[in-house]
Amino acid sequence: MEYLQILGKTYQCNIIRENIKRVYIQYKENVVIIKCPKRMKDNDILNIIENNETKIAKIINKVNNKVKYSYENGSEIPFYGQKLKIIYSNELLIRNGYMYLDARNPKESYNLLAKKYGEIFYKERINYFIAKYNLPYKVNKIVIREMKTRYGVCNIRDKKITFQTHLAVYPLECIDYVIVHELSHFKVQNHSKEFYYEVAKILPDYKIRQKRLKEIY
Repeated sequence: MEYLQILGKTYQCNIIRENIKRVYIQYKENVVIIKCPKRMKDNDILNIIENNETKIAKIINKVNNKVKYSYENGSEIPFYGQKLKIIYSNELLIRNGYMYLDARNPKESYNLLAKKYGEIFYKERINYFIAKYNLPYKVNKIVIREMKTRYGVCNIRDKKITFQTHLAVYPLECIDYVIVHELSHFKVQNHSKEFYYEVAKILPDYKIRQKRLKEIY
C-alpha cells in the first residue's frame, strides 16, 4: 500500500510490520507511517485506517501546524528568547545579534551553541524565579542534551535539571514554563493537582504556555 485516502486527501503511506501487539500511526516527512503486528493482513489494516480517518487527520494536522525553522544562511532563528540572524562561518559563536554556524551541518551547529550558551541562560532564569518568588530550592547542576519525548527532567536527589536542547528555539514564555515545571517538582514529585497548584502560583497562565509548547516543534 503506497498511498491512502484520508478524508478525501491522498497521502503516501508506509506500512511497517514489527514484533508488536497493536497498531501505531505516525506522520513524518509527509508520509503516514503505520506500524502493525507482523501477521496482520492488509484488509485488517485498511479497516483500521477507515475507522480512524478523523484521528489520522488530526495527527497530520498537528504535525503540519507545527512551526518549522530554517537554518539557511541569512535567515533568522529564535535563540533563548532572542532573534538572531544566521551567518555561515568556520567558527561557532553568538555575536552582536548574529549566530555563526558551520555550513556543513548548521542544525548540529545550532545545537552545540544551545548547549554552550544554555547553561548560563538557564542559571539566570532559575535564579530569577527563585529570588522573585522566594522559592526554597537549590539547583546544583544544569544539563542540556537531546531528548526525544521530554522538555525537561528533574533529579531531586542530585538537585539537577536537564533541559531539551531544542528548547532554545521556543519563545521565552514556553521556556519559562518548563523551568517552573521542573522547579515545582522539587516540592511535588508527580503531576497531581497539588503539583499544578504549585506551578500556577508562579504562572497562573501555565495552561496557555503548555498548549503553546506542544504546538511549536
